[in-house]
Formats: sequence, C-alpha cells, structure tokens
Amino acid sequence: VDNPSLNWSTSGDGGWFSQVTVFHDGVSAIQSGAIVDNQTSNVQTTVTGPAQVSFYWKVSSESGYDYLRFYIDGVEQDMISGIMLDWQQKGYVLPAGSHTLKWSYTKDGSVSSGQDCGWLDKVEVITTKPTLTITTSGPGTVNASPDGTSCGSNCHEYEWNTVVTLTATAQAGSMFFEWSGDCIG
Repeated sequence: VDNPSLNWSTSGDGGWFSQVTVFHDGVSAIQSGAIVDNQTSNVQTTVTGPAQVSFYWKVSSESGYDYLRFYIDGVEQDMISGIMLDWQQKGYVLPAGSHTLKWSYTKDGSVSSGQDCGWLDKVEVITTKPTLTITTSGPGTVNASPDGTSCGSNCHEYEWNTVVTLTATAQAGSMFFEWSGDCIG
C-alpha cells in the first residue's frame, strides 16, 4: 500500500481491498475483507533486510475480541482492537534476510461491533542504513560516539537502533546554545 516495490497477496476468508474512504495519507488505504464470526482476513508481503519497516494501521472492532494483528515471519508483534478514531504508526527493525510481513484481521465466535474491519496505510521499507551528518554554525566541535562508518565529511553511517551520543564543546569564550534538526532511525 503506497509502495509499488512491494508485492502483496491476500488470504483467508475475505481478501483485503483498496478503498478511498478511510485513509491516513490523504489518498487511499487497504481494508480487511468482509468476514463473519471465526474467520480471518490476511494481507502479506515479503521484504529483504536489513531494513526498517513502518506503517499506519487502524481498527474498528469488538474491543478485546476481534483484532488486527501484525506478524513478522509468523511471530505476532502487535495487535489492536476496539473503536479507534486515530491512526497509529508502528515501526520495526528487520535483520538481514527475507522476511514475511503479515497483517491479519480476526473475529471471535460472536458479536460484531463498529465497522468490523481493519485498515493499513503507508507501508514503508527503508533498506539504507541511518546516517548522521553533523553541521556546526559557530565556533566549537560536536563529536559522535560511537564513531560509525564514515560516509563523507562530517557524515557517519550506523546500524539500525544504534544509540549515538552527541557531545558539543564550545570554543573558549563561546557558549553552546541549542540542538536542532531531525533524529530518526
């Protein structure tokens, strides 16, 4: 969804489908198929790591009984249930190799609530390693620890989820004022 490089397949009792009524990104999202009690609607794709995967999801279901679940290689990572007004963003780091990502909307044996479905939007897979570029605007230095792998002048590349400590040292007679910029990954 919103990622033409991914191949998607659906399985279970009702296939997921694209729709333009409920979405996060302002365009479209996919919705779980229409199912009844004790049924499941699955959508999945395969990605190659190392990578970071992120997505937005939402559910409208019988709280505590019908769930939208997310799996990596058949292992459940998270689940949501109930009447959700807002989209939630999730993110996971994948090690090297091939990985199956699956979202599954499952119903228990009775009762329907809400719209009785789940939605998925804006699935992103980032396969490049995070980089840190340090730029200063005054006298002094900024050091990163650990160093990481050099990717150019003042640029360092890191493995996913590496904790990096930045230390600013003002030149004599100067004062450190603030940090700015984005830090993700």
